[in-house]
Amino acid sequence: MTTQLTRPKPTEKQLQSAILDYLTMRRFLVWRNNSGMAESTNAKTGASYRIKLGKSGSPDIIGMTKSGQFLGIEVKGEKGRQRDSQKEFELEVLTNKGVYLLVHSWEEFIQKMEVIK
Repeated sequence: MTTQLTRPKPTEKQLQSAILDYLTMRRFLVWRNNSGMAESTNAKTGASYRIKLGKSGSPDIIGMTKSGQFLGIEVKGEKGRQRDSQKEFELEVLTNKGVYLLVHSWEEFIQKMEVIK
């Protein structure tokens, strides 16, 4: 009886890191885009407040292709789906001749990168 070993699927965060590393090694200008809300407290008054981070629906990774186009990459887990705000952001990017990738795996990312200059 033989046991077949399988590699566990990477988490979204691990896939994001791998994509950033890959693109950085290939000299793309890219960075991790954090968006959402953060809470903070005023040191003098003790009052708490919220800070909006990033544009609603913006992708996980933002940068530029080597030809100077905007590049947005949204990374989802195997069964992950875009929120409506993410679909709207994707449409804005494509309407303005940018590049937007929605990827669920390393293999899908590599396949989609083959057409990017």
